[in-house]
Amino acid sequence: MGDDKLIERLRSERHDFLNHLQTVYGMAQLKRNKQILNYIQSLNEELTNIKISKTNNHQSILDPILMTKKKAAEKEGIKLLYHLDKGLKTLDVELNRIFRIVFNLIDNAVEALKDRNGYKKIRIMGENTIDNYILSVYNNKSVINQELINELFKPGFSTKGKERGYGLYIIKSLVEETGGKLKVKSEEGFGTQFICYFPK
Repeated sequence: MGDDKLIERLRSERHDFLNHLQTVYGMAQLKRNKQILNYIQSLNEELTNIKISKTNNHQSILDPILMTKKKAAEKEGIKLLYHLDKGLKTLDVELNRIFRIVFNLIDNAVEALKDRNGYKKIRIMGENTIDNYILSVYNNKSVINQELINELFKPGFSTKGKERGYGLYIIKSLVEETGGKLKVKSEEGFGTQFICYFPK
């Protein structure tokens, strides 16, 4: 492995490691000790055994993430709203993979809104359809140029400076590894929305 690829990998793994710590911290605040053990076990076993479909309540899974991220968003003056359909728990996807995708999508939305003046909003939606579970994160940031959209998912690409730009690359990789797709909708008068399609 070349030096550049090694550095790229280390930066990506550091990004995920910090998200794992935040997840465990959120679970600890909610006193969900069993969930903490399951989550750590899923990391230790490289995500081969713990599936979302084995859990009882999808909201209890994502609560630690959403609670932690909502508090962080509020500190930036951002209103974070969410609603998730129950179909999330039927997906045959590793628990940790969903956590990482949601974490990175929210982080990306918060980062996009930091330099916006006025009202700032993030909306997280989960919709259960016949063929897919659709997970989306919307923010009311101004429109992203189409040419820029094509560059967003390249590792290390960022308009925010050096040692940035790994969140969207991680998200796209994780979604595609499930057989899913990641799309971007960015329109004038609407804002920007990242949409994950997970096949059932």
